[in-house]
Amino acid sequence: KTVGKEKVGVLDIPGFYVGLTDDVKVQLQKLEKQNVSSVIIDLRSNGGGALTEAVSLSGLFIPAGPIVQVRDNNGKVREDSDTDGQVFYKGPLVVLVDRFSASASEIFAAAMQDYGRALVVGEPT
Repeated sequence: KTVGKEKVGVLDIPGFYVGLTDDVKVQLQKLEKQNVSSVIIDLRSNGGGALTEAVSLSGLFIPAGPIVQVRDNNGKVREDSDTDGQVFYKGPLVVLVDRFSASASEIFAAAMQDYGRALVVGEPT
């Protein structure tokens, strides 16, 4: 899309399915070839999905670090982190959310906000 004089890439992600991160990498490569100035990730009405994809997708935008903590029924806490030390896309990023964004989409949006990596815009999730 063109906003003013800027080309902006928009990725609509309806759910966090296995293989999403690989698909997003392909789309980001296409957008970079089109010389977009920024990327919008649209998570509106995204009900979530695979937690592993929320972690790996987050890893495309941050160098490394914890993404989420999960507590099991016994109270044991596990931390899922991005550990590769690489950032796939370094440009400006906006994440759109709404009241129907849930689960893995909330985790991704929160990670982007916590790391100061994206502006999160929309309704409370």
